[in-house]
Amino acid sequence: MNRQISLLIASVLTGLATSAVGQQNVPQPDQQAAREVHVQFTTAFNRQDAAGLAALFTENGIRITPQGIVQGRDAIHKDSDKRFQSRFRDLSITPLIVRASSDSIWEAGEWTMKIGDQPVRGYFAMTLVREGNSFKIRDDTFNIAPPASPAPQPASK
Repeated sequence: MNRQISLLIASVLTGLATSAVGQQNVPQPDQQAAREVHVQFTTAFNRQDAAGLAALFTENGIRITPQGIVQGRDAIHKDSDKRFQSRFRDLSITPLIVRASSDSIWEAGEWTMKIGDQPVRGYFAMTLVREGNSFKIRDDTFNIAPPASPAPQPASK
C-alpha cells in the first residue's frame, strides 16, 4: 500500500515538473506575431468577414464550438457565415496563459462579445503554428460561460 502511494506521488510530481517545463517565456517576436493574429481575428470577426476569418486558420484547422466540431478552412468559412447571421459583434479576446514551443504558441484566455444587444462571454484555447514568418490558427476551442447569477435578495420579514 505504501509503495502504491509512493508511486502515485512520484507520478503526480513528475507530471507537475513536466508541465512546468512547458511554461517557458514566449520570445518577443512570437508574442508580437500572436498579437497580430488576435488583431486580424477580431477585425475580421467584427467586420463579419467570414473569408478573412477562415484565412487565419491552417488549411485543416479545427474549431471546437458549443455546437460541435468544424474542420477545415472551407467549413470554418461556412460556419462563420452562418454565425454572423445571428448578429455577432464587438468581439474582444484576452489571452491569460501563453506557452510556446519552437514552432507553436498555445494560449488560453477569455473573450467577450455581443449577440444583438446581449453581452456574452466565455473562455478559449487556441494553438497557433508557424507558417513561414507568421502564424496560423491550427485549433480554436471556445465555450459560452453561463450568465452571472443574480445577487440573492434578503428575505422579507
